[in-house]
Amino acid sequence: MLKLKCIYIIEAILILGACTEQKANFLVHENPPIDALYSFASLQTLQEAWANSPKKDMVAYQLAVWHLYHKEYHKANYFIEKALEISEKAEYYLLKAQCENGLKNFVEARKNLQKALKIRKNDFLTLLFAFHFAVEQSEWQEAEKYLQIFEKNYPEATQLTFAKGKLAFLKNDTLQAYHFLQKAIEQNPTNTESYKLLSQLYNEQNQPTKALEWANKGLKIRNLYDSLLLEKALAFQKLEEKDSAAKYFLKAYQQNNRLYQASFFLGEQALKTEKYQEALHFLENAYQYAPALPKINYFMGLCHEKLGRNELALDFYRKAIKQDAEDLIARQAFYFLKEKLEQERMKRLQDSLWKAQPAKEQIIAK
Repeated sequence: MLKLKCIYIIEAILILGACTEQKANFLVHENPPIDALYSFASLQTLQEAWANSPKKDMVAYQLAVWHLYHKEYHKANYFIEKALEISEKAEYYLLKAQCENGLKNFVEARKNLQKALKIRKNDFLTLLFAFHFAVEQSEWQEAEKYLQIFEKNYPEATQLTFAKGKLAFLKNDTLQAYHFLQKAIEQNPTNTESYKLLSQLYNEQNQPTKALEWANKGLKIRNLYDSLLLEKALAFQKLEEKDSAAKYFLKAYQQNNRLYQASFFLGEQALKTEKYQEALHFLENAYQYAPALPKINYFMGLCHEKLGRNELALDFYRKAIKQDAEDLIARQAFYFLKEKLEQERMKRLQDSLWKAQPAKEQIIAK
């Protein structure tokens, strides 16, 4: 009984903490994560609570929150559907929309978002998600519409300034992006996403020293933030400090292997040092998330060729040529390997025919 009581007390703390954090840290991860709320110990507590009360929708909801935080979208989706079977609440539909968005089921995400808005049309978190969802879909008019509604209802929210900066950034309105993102940091110095976007903006403007400066500031707040580590690596790459770039690309990759820029760079570096299996490992990871990266098919073909997987190498060289018909290096590699394999085939055929001749004919031939 005491154990069950403890479970419910911890559960209530988790739910309250998660709601508070979501409001301050929704989607854009503005603050460092609260480890206690999203630890495996908290997961175990919630799982025990769910086992004891499988009809308690709030426990299912919090399990969905936990898995969503860890980007385990399928598991999060499972539990939020359980919660919705018990009770149809706005926050449940909102979380369902987030899960579907994470799974790239954008039609379902939009449908559940609309259900959440219908129940609570001016809800803080729902409006914020609606804005970010519209931004992700490059629906600028929709994004501006939700931003106006958000500003009308929550004019003092620090998220508002950041949202204006992000929208300006994505619309390539550089001056407005600088203005609002720096203002967002003044309002909330722990907003690491603002540091990331400023660093990215300076990298895109080919100002790596400034990009490095903002990345370092953000990393003081959240030292393992994958996107900031990536921007720092990209800045070092632009500054031609290859060792430092490699160090931070590896750190970024270790935090989030979906960052294909990091794994592509690491693969290319391993290829240059003739570590073909290691190079292939990184390149395959990059290929999984960005198969259209320039040169990636050629590099993977080269790795397979060096590892003696000639047919696979030919396949990737073909893809490289299809991707870029003017890639003369890939074209040359393809024809050289094809010719080499044909010569080997002819030699094997000749050897086979020679061995098949009677011994007397072999002597005469000599």
